[in-house]
Amino acid sequence: MSGISKVSANYFGGSELKMQSFARVLKALILASLLLLVMQPMGALGSTITISDWHLVNVYHPSLPSSNVLAGEIIAGGYKMYCTNLLVHTGGGVIYSPGNNVNIPQVIYILNNYYPVIGNKPSDLSTPNDISAAVQLAIWHYSDGIDISSGGSPLNIFDAARAIIADADSHLSIPTYALSLDPQSAINSLGDQHTIIAKLTQDGVAVAMKLVSFSVTGANFATGSNNTDTIGNATFSYTGTTEGTDTITATVASITPIGLRWVSEGKQDLIMAGQYPLSNTATKRWVVALCSNYDVALAGSSYDSSSDRTTFTYHVSASSDPEISHFVLKLDPCISSSDILMSGSVSGSPYVNGVFVDPDPTTSISGIKFESPGIATGGSRDYYITLNGYWPQGTGQAAVKSGTKVCYYQVDGPKCLSDLYIKKNSLPICNEISYSIEYGNRGTNRNTNVVIVDDYDQDKVTVKPGTITGGGTDDGDKITWSIGVLQARDYPHSVSYAVNVKPGLFAGTKIVNEVSIQGDQPESSTENNKARVEVDPIVSPSCAITAPTAVCESTDGLQASVPEFTGATYTWTVSGDGQAVSGADTRTLTWKSNAHFTGIVRLTVAVTGPAPMSCSCTNSVDIPVQDKPTAAAGSYEPICSTETISLQGTATNYASVLWTIKTGTGNLVVGIDPKKATFYPAYDPSKVSTETILNFAATAIPPCSGTVSKDVTITVYQKPAVTIQITY
Repeated sequence: MSGISKVSANYFGGSELKMQSFARVLKALILASLLLLVMQPMGALGSTITISDWHLVNVYHPSLPSSNVLAGEIIAGGYKMYCTNLLVHTGGGVIYSPGNNVNIPQVIYILNNYYPVIGNKPSDLSTPNDISAAVQLAIWHYSDGIDISSGGSPLNIFDAARAIIADADSHLSIPTYALSLDPQSAINSLGDQHTIIAKLTQDGVAVAMKLVSFSVTGANFATGSNNTDTIGNATFSYTGTTEGTDTITATVASITPIGLRWVSEGKQDLIMAGQYPLSNTATKRWVVALCSNYDVALAGSSYDSSSDRTTFTYHVSASSDPEISHFVLKLDPCISSSDILMSGSVSGSPYVNGVFVDPDPTTSISGIKFESPGIATGGSRDYYITLNGYWPQGTGQAAVKSGTKVCYYQVDGPKCLSDLYIKKNSLPICNEISYSIEYGNRGTNRNTNVVIVDDYDQDKVTVKPGTITGGGTDDGDKITWSIGVLQARDYPHSVSYAVNVKPGLFAGTKIVNEVSIQGDQPESSTENNKARVEVDPIVSPSCAITAPTAVCESTDGLQASVPEFTGATYTWTVSGDGQAVSGADTRTLTWKSNAHFTGIVRLTVAVTGPAPMSCSCTNSVDIPVQDKPTAAAGSYEPICSTETISLQGTATNYASVLWTIKTGTGNLVVGIDPKKATFYPAYDPSKVSTETILNFAATAIPPCSGTVSKDVTITVYQKPAVTIQITY
């Protein structure tokens, strides 16, 4: 908030704000930067709130409208809130009323995941004032467009705000909560039990294990509570003992924020920060009737798919006077006269036609009325109503008129209820399964926020890319389709996807997955909201070749193989520097390598599984062929014993070479190049000449083995020895 210095004390505190109380004046001025209201659980929200106290921190940034902007905590009517409209003031004693919800996804995320819903978050700040200031700065970034991407004082508060913004930018979904009641209105006889169902959903998905409190005010008083079940329903029953109309209120004590906005003309808007209650109401009318001597019961209901019509039959009886003059079946508001094909009496004479009334003046019920002749003591009659299309069955109401007395009964009948269903089919082919999902709403009332969730077995399959239809999203464990609204009798629809069976899965291994459909409106039945499919996958044979990684040329007895697959046929081919020897039509091939030509042997296998699918695979491996080594020692002229000779061996395809003296005398000195050496002959004056045999050997490169060598003979002529003898 800006322009704080221009705001008078009287603006915030009215005549009760005394100038001598400087601290109070300062608090009022600080209030112009509203940051956060503290909410305590208070039951249903009131119609107004009033600011009463605050705890604040001064923050500064060039993007803020002044150097006196404060952020912190304001307390008003026991609630905590944040604010928007940074340039507009507010103050102590300002009264706020509920407005529209905030629709900024990042703000909704912050409200759900930071202080005060999560009391110590952001956790890198130490005090609630600093924490709330950081959250408010982040909200201003979205609501007022302030840029705090760098700088700011205190720096730790602005750093925390920037971290909140980074987190919120990656979460753009807005949670939606709904609490519905069924029935919204009903009429019962005194002494009967009335049951109401509250359904709680978040984003169209049932919220389980949430406590719902019920209170009854009006002609009767009752309280109770119950946890929602797995489909989000909590039930409450009570018996009316006093004639009149009751209001039944269902309340969920705390729900995460959805951005409820509070407004006051000319002032800042406030946003509800903490958890707050969600409630809804229904009405119940209790009437005096001593009705044990009459009875109304549903005799049966049936749907004829060939004519697409539903018939409900009722048995009405009287055990004492006065006789029943007419019977009225209450119809839900969605049922119009055009939906009713025919209605009348099944038994008794004369025939009685049903008449659509809206409402019947005697019973105040809107529906089908069956009049005279009356049903006397000990008598009974059956009545029917046939409606166009399929109509689900649910709890309804009927009334009989007997003399001046009207009796009301709880009885099943056609209902304006959603009836979601889902079916799943599978088609396994080689290493793949295609799934098709049929879904829809067969009921007579629309359903909203409809979601389909398919939970597949991620340990056994992977979703085939590009196969999901209908806008489904895969998170690696399940596929979710957000369908939205399904109108009454809106079916069939379909979505599909395919999976690849993971390698190594054996035939006969069951692949199981479940798919479910759910909305946020009451349904006639949830029996068809799930489908489970077990599939025996059709696994292709494996063409994983086990073979040597390299071979030596001209080697016999080599083998290659693939895993065994019952009933499969095998075909091997060998090309390049090799040839098949045996087993070319089995899983194990025997082959040999030839002399070096291309340097590669290519092994190719094709495996075909048994009919009728005949799943197949092919694979090839290229195996390097290693040449065997060669060696040559060279040839050399005879030398004198006083000379040396330089040796030069040659070799190919070798791992190492070595010069050695095989026989004879002399010395060898091997050079840096091991193929080169120097031979130093030995002097033997007793002989004219000597012969020394040298050996040059080359060792093979694996997978070849052994050595090849060549000898060379060196002839050494001995230097003549002259002895001069002088005789005197």
